[in-house]
Amino acid sequence: ISILPFCEITDITIEEIARSYLNLKYLNLKKYYNISKKAVVRLNSDIHIKNFNDLKNPSLIIAFSDYLRQADTFHQNLA
Repeated sequence: ISILPFCEITDITIEEIARSYLNLKYLNLKKYYNISKKAVVRLNSDIHIKNFNDLKNPSLIIAFSDYLRQADTFHQNLA
């Protein structure tokens, strides 16, 4: 299952997904930073977790990513 990128996903959401989809085999967590390693570890071991990032300070990563995106836009406008 891939979750829509604009949804707010937390540990509670992950637990509900695991309870609701008993045959779940794949979970893509790309761009979700509000999920703890503790919640992921509690999932069924048969579920393949993709793109899980156990980040301690995701706001720094997001801010830097936004900075790079703005710099790229600025350079494109100059060309």
